[in-house]
Amino acid sequence: MNTETPSPKKYLLILIILVLSGMTLLALTALYIQPIDGNLTRMGGYSERDFGWTIPQKSLVNKSANHKTYDKYYDIVVYGDSFSKQELWQSFLSEKTGFSFLTLYWDETPIEDVLSNPTFISNPPKLFIFETGEGAFQNRFLTLNIACESKQVTESRFSWNFGFIEKPIEFVEKNRNIDMSLSDINFKFAFLFLKNSLFRYLFNDDFSEVIRFSLTRNDLFSNNKSEQILLLRTWFDSKLWNKNYLEKSLCAVTSLQNSIQSNGSTLFILLSIPDKSNAYRQYIANYDSHGFKSLAQQLIESKVNYPRLDILVNNSINGGEKDVYLPNDTHFGTRGYELAAKSILDFLKDIGVENVKLEK
Repeated sequence: MNTETPSPKKYLLILIILVLSGMTLLALTALYIQPIDGNLTRMGGYSERDFGWTIPQKSLVNKSANHKTYDKYYDIVVYGDSFSKQELWQSFLSEKTGFSFLTLYWDETPIEDVLSNPTFISNPPKLFIFETGEGAFQNRFLTLNIACESKQVTESRFSWNFGFIEKPIEFVEKNRNIDMSLSDINFKFAFLFLKNSLFRYLFNDDFSEVIRFSLTRNDLFSNNKSEQILLLRTWFDSKLWNKNYLEKSLCAVTSLQNSIQSNGSTLFILLSIPDKSNAYRQYIANYDSHGFKSLAQQLIESKVNYPRLDILVNNSINGGEKDVYLPNDTHFGTRGYELAAKSILDFLKDIGVENVKLEK
């Protein structure tokens, strides 16, 4: 009995059909899940249709106009990380004070270059704001190569006296992009979404850098699955809060504050951005905290100039404000950046800044 062997053309046809079917599935998946927008959805392979924000967010109309080189005087010098990239909290602060600002980044400019800059030395700023995410605090100061001279903050030998003049800054509200043309289809991410979705179904874990938790409230985010929250897996790493390293970091920040304020003109401020996991922790079901002494409390005990952004964030979240942090991202929504600016203004008032003048 003879059996007919499929010809190479039939094998090729079957292969082409399988490939086209797979590409069609990926293309339809990509169109369904919507364009990638947030870093948590991107890293975890989650759908923007499920976790993308739906409340319009503010951005600067002309961010590119902001100066990028430290070659002239600025009222505020910011040394920050990704929370400063959009220059939103700086702009909200500038709008309320009239202060000019320059933003430099720790991963681009060494702190030594900032402090030794001729402009910083000859014409120092009113404020030097060191911004860092809470979870990065320990490593940020360990890697800055700042000598730990003393754990005690040196008392200022002068009083701060700032005059504020409000000036309008132009912002524009934007919606998240949900439109996708065929040329924009991301086959790689569509495959990641399908793979991770299968793993989550089979193992209740996608083994990615992102963990999904259920919330006890469904009114804290604007996304479709607002009863869930996405968090970075690394935020639950106890190594972030090594006791010895943390003590060295606290000593480093007090030394930096002493060094900067020694010029008699510049006020040092540490703007620590609360981690998303800590901000929403009381509403996260089955939250397993690694349990460390509050960083805020330790900064206060060390007498670091530390605006209580953590309190403002907690109050806003408790009050039901949506998208203080974006549901698909580790970063703030517009409201979070507004609170960051407010925390600095509140701190300046709390330390007794005199002759504060607010004009429109």
